[in-house]
Order: sequence, then structure tokens, then C-alpha cells
Amino acid sequence: MAKIGFIGSGKMAEALIKAILKTNLTESIISSDKNKERLDYIMEKTKIKVTRDNKEVVKRSDVVFLAVKPSPLQWKTKWYQRLHFFSI
Repeated sequence: MAKIGFIGSGKMAEALIKAILKTNLTESIISSDKNKERLDYIMEKTKIKVTRDNKEVVKRSDVVFLAVKPSPLQWKTKWYQRLHFFSI
């Protein structure tokens, strides 16, 4: 089973997390966000591990969903450049 991570914990990420949890296809899910209140809400509603550190999500995950609004600056950071992107 894959370990799944989410960078960004907004409404779209929440919907995906809840759907994935219903399938029992993963051993763990971790999600990050810059908003502590949002992380507290996600942790309370889904019981998954949360963090404010995007790098921790990448380190602990086999598959990472980028659930953030695009910013031109974020694509220039080194750890984003090492990710492999797939279009579905």
C-alpha cells in the first residue's frame, strides 16, 4: 500500500482525503498546510497526520498530491523540481 501525502489541506484536498480513507487503499496519509487552524480541522475530521512542513510530507510519502493554488515562485524551489508530475 502506498503512503499518500497532500501539500495543501483545502477543500479539494479534504474531499480527496475522505474518499481515499473510505477505500482503505493506503497505510497512511499526511497533509501539510500553512494555516494551523485548517490543519487542526483536517486532523479532527479525518484523524490523519498533519504538519506545517511540506518537506516532511514529501519524505513520508510515496505519492504526493499538490493541492495548492499555483504560484510562479514555488515552481523554482529545489524540492519541487525533484518531483515527478503526472497528468490525469
